Amino acid sequence: MATTCFMLASLAAPHHHTIAPGLVIVRGALSTDEQQYLAQAAQRLGRRKGNGFWDAATGQLNAATGRGRIYDRIRDMPRLFRSVATRAVAAARECDAAMPDCQPSHCLVNYYTSATGLLWHRDIYANDGDSDRPVINLSVGASCVFGVRVNGRVRKLRLNSGDALLFGGPCRFVEHAVLDVLLHERPEWMVAQGEAYRLSFTFRDASSVLGREDFFRTFDVTDGWFKQTQCEWRAGDPLVDAQGQSHAKLAARRRPWSRLGASQVV
Repeated sequence: MATTCFMLASLAAPHHHTIAPGLVIVRGALSTDEQQYLAQAAQRLGRRKGNGFWDAATGQLNAATGRGRIYDRIRDMPRLFRSVATRAVAAARECDAAMPDCQPSHCLVNYYTSATGLLWHRDIYANDGDSDRPVINLSVGASCVFGVRVNGRVRKLRLNSGDALLFGGPCRFVEHAVLDVLLHERPEWMVAQGEAYRLSFTFRDASSVLGREDFFRTFDVTDGWFKQTQCEWRAGDPLVDAQGQSHAKLAARRRPWSRLGASQVV
């Protein structure tokens, strides 16, 4: 508790920018101390033999070339994780009346070691969060260029270490992508360590999938199932649950999303 208080005491006042109702950037959401704490915690979790960043069988990063991921219940993460996530929600709600409240149940940590990000997609799966409660993304380490498509217009947002991006309410299913990871642009504390990587901490209230974390840790989106669901899902449809599940309702109401390519992976 004393460590957390020290970190909060060193936090400068963040500033907010509402891009659209339900889509908010909170600049400076994390203090330098908090950034370093989250980075150290993620690296420690990532070295675990089970549910770390590395595939135990191959020794390679477990999500894609240059990227590893951890997915778990937030109650199994360090306590500061929940604290900084809920604080970001409160900050976003101060400037955007359309942003719902959120008490996150899960955290996804992505570890980027190359310039390759994530291609365009929508968060439409069962582990992506219940209802219209916001997805909360905290950036630590190298900066990135984050794309969002709002009302047909692509906005490119630069996210630096310590920034938070939230999308919920009317923007809960906004199409988005990590367009570039800027490994050469990183905070001084990371330069001093001689390291270059980006961490994204994504928090969601996905209480409906509690107990199914093992399935979503190995969530495979590299085949046609992912492309099909991204093309066919529309607002008002239920969240897509299990890979390989029949989506006859979606197919019957097919309205292809031509913007999404065949190899786009989250």
